Amino acid sequence: MSCVSVVLNCRANEADDVMVSAPEVKRIALSIEEELFAYYGEVGTKYKHKFRTMITHLKDPKNTVNYLQSVFCF
Repeated sequence: MSCVSVVLNCRANEADDVMVSAPEVKRIALSIEEELFAYYGEVGTKYKHKFRTMITHLKDPKNTVNYLQSVFCF
């Protein structure tokens, strides 16, 4: 399980208003990681910085916008 998948799964379990299944969480996480890699083309410093920032925002329970965008945009 990837880091994005773990974070999204935790958020999905805590969410009252949005129901997302575990297979759907895995699919969303994979899509996010593929798009991130496609955008940066390599796992360099910019990729790592964006990845860490994204994970931090997704972990924040007050930041529902990023979580909902991640769930509904993929």
